[in-house]
Amino acid sequence: MEEYALDVAADKHNRDGGFEDIQFAIGNQWDAAARAERERQGRPCQTFDRLSPAVKQVTGEIRKNKPAITITPGDGAATPETAKVMEGLCRAIERASGAQRIYVMAAEQACIYGQGHFRLSYEWADYESFEQELRVNPVPTPL
Repeated sequence: MEEYALDVAADKHNRDGGFEDIQFAIGNQWDAAARAERERQGRPCQTFDRLSPAVKQVTGEIRKNKPAITITPGDGAATPETAKVMEGLCRAIERASGAQRIYVMAAEQACIYGQGHFRLSYEWADYESFEQELRVNPVPTPL
């Protein structure tokens, strides 16, 4: 718990900035004091969404040019045939997990507040067997 507290304290600046960026992205672009002053004076507090088009441009490129894992043999013991089989396994895991959607979500998070994550984890194949399968899972709120 002490190490966790140290990690959270070390990353506090990034997390606080991330929360501010999320608020900005959803349209809360005025700080409370400025908004209160403008409302007291009867002046408008308009916001213009210029972030969404940039985020959509990046995520659109990722949707168009789907990222994929490429495996190449790295030493004398590995062969190109083995690499092809492993790539096929990776594609099967990605397909079963709906990984392309998860990759886009992580990229969108990275565009908005600088951090986008997904998780690789084991899940039970079904409730009656002892087999586990690797899956790509989203991290909906990485902060």
